[in-house]
Amino acid sequence: MNSDDNGRAALADRFLARFSAADGDVSPLSLMADDSDGYFEAIICRPHEFSAAIDHATDAIQGTTADLIGGSFASAACLPSGAVQVADDAFRDWLMEEGAVAHHIDVRADGGAQLSLVLQGRTGRPVAVTSAGRAATGRWPLSGEVRAELDAGRATHAVLAFAPDGAGWARASRALGLTPAQSRLVIALVLKGDLRVAARSVGISYETARTTIGDAIQRSGAKRQTELVRLVLRLAGGDLREPDTVARVFADLFGLTLRQAQIARIIASGATRAEAARVLGVSQHAVKTDLKHVHVTCGTTSALDLTRLSAEVDALTGLATACDVRVARPEQSAPLRLLARPWAPGRIAISDHGPVDGFPVFILHTLTMGRELSPRFVAALQAQGLRPIVFERSGFGLTDFVPGEPIDTFVRDFEAVIDALGCARVLFVGIGMTHGAVSAASRLPGRVQGGVLLNPGPPARSDRSRRGVLGASRAIFYERPWLSEKLARLLSQRTSSEAIARLVLDSVHGSSADVAALRDTAELDVVVRACRQCAQSMRGFLTEIIARGAGAEAAALADGRAWTLVFGDQDAVFDQSVSLPYWQEKLPGARVVRLPDGGRMVHVTHSVLLAQLCGERALQR
Repeated sequence: MNSDDNGRAALADRFLARFSAADGDVSPLSLMADDSDGYFEAIICRPHEFSAAIDHATDAIQGTTADLIGGSFASAACLPSGAVQVADDAFRDWLMEEGAVAHHIDVRADGGAQLSLVLQGRTGRPVAVTSAGRAATGRWPLSGEVRAELDAGRATHAVLAFAPDGAGWARASRALGLTPAQSRLVIALVLKGDLRVAARSVGISYETARTTIGDAIQRSGAKRQTELVRLVLRLAGGDLREPDTVARVFADLFGLTLRQAQIARIIASGATRAEAARVLGVSQHAVKTDLKHVHVTCGTTSALDLTRLSAEVDALTGLATACDVRVARPEQSAPLRLLARPWAPGRIAISDHGPVDGFPVFILHTLTMGRELSPRFVAALQAQGLRPIVFERSGFGLTDFVPGEPIDTFVRDFEAVIDALGCARVLFVGIGMTHGAVSAASRLPGRVQGGVLLNPGPPARSDRSRRGVLGASRAIFYERPWLSEKLARLLSQRTSSEAIARLVLDSVHGSSADVAALRDTAELDVVVRACRQCAQSMRGFLTEIIARGAGAEAAALADGRAWTLVFGDQDAVFDQSVSLPYWQEKLPGARVVRLPDGGRMVHVTHSVLLAQLCGERALQR
């Protein structure tokens, strides 16, 4: 081994030592940003040792990030005995009988998070709650009075119940496209667990309720009431995902076998007993027998009641195991709509910023982001009479994952979205997924007007840049795919807003334009939220980047004159001297715009100019 090899090995060993010594509160992203050279050398020189270190780092972490809707969780504080000392109004309204002053919660003496059951005071229905000691609840959405009780030492444990309020219900209703009448009835159905009782509570007849709920099911794309209730509860809590171990958590909570817990969750997700039998490979008789036992053991009286209880377990387990918790303010979040996927299972998440009569411009997010978009760019596009729309691709954010070749999946989802929105023709702005944009134009020439591609990168075979954390990571995803899934899991389950911000700033190092743009805290916060949306799953990211490393590319268009290629000379991620000729070959005749004072984030720094370019393309019909 020569001196250069010794030096590279020393860098790798230094990084691995710090990486292995870091405790669970330190994000690996921060370590990678601190020492991107050591990170790269660990990939190259010590891949198997790095693999073992990743396994160790993810052993104790189960969940991803959680972005909650404020007000969707009720809180209380209790003593080591489990006796509730103080509860906020939401907790009292949801769980306690009028005049009750205490409730007993099962808590862990060591302060660790624990799921348990209590009975709702008014109805006797079982309700899931989660509890943990003060040290573990620093970012939990606790009310001020509960937080004060813990900080003063008058209580030792915090308790949370999943009890959505108006903001959560409104988000769910908007996302599913429900009318006000449908929304009122669906919320009542969630809370009451029975359509007849729900109808009485909102003052309508049972026949009217049946018609209204049927219309809501059709509008949301659900198959039956249980799936609709599940969707509403999932959306009302925010963006959070249950860990892979949630079926075991459900089984342990109620003393069920793992199969019984799986049946309960499948039925609660909207499936029939026959469908559950097919999924698990058992007889319908076995499912029927197990389901009876589930209802008796869980104290539920209907599939709807089981759905509500299962959703509570999912939400609380996702929160309790999350690596980072953030409470979202409604005014911060992009508009959300979930569309049923017509050609495969699941739903597609979109953000349609309007106006409805504007020419639709589909903005494609990068590999590391989701549906959030710069407010500066949104406003600039709208000022040009355009309608900016972002949709999360398969496996990103709230869009359900579909196995398959990612460009093909993208095109099929894109066609489904423009059909659902009634868009005859659209324009692309490719911040990411540029190969998908060109592929969609090739396959759907009558629907795609053209587009503006921002700093499009070269194919993996020509991408030799390994600078910084993102460049070093490409050495894994392109050259060592056997490490890819482990790294993706690590990045998903050991991150935080602070670590993401650090990585974003590292990725634009050397671009004064981008650094200046990110001094705007509102713009930086949008990027962080978008990255958190990607981190919630990482399945989309992983599928797309592995396909790219394997050589996935778009076919060349015969005529690229409807397209504009925009390059910021300060872009620190890709080498323009490689990218530009590649895309000129793919899009012959495309206009090229170079921005000497632009970097990677030209949609933020040059939003007005790019909006004007889009407006010009939209007029060329």
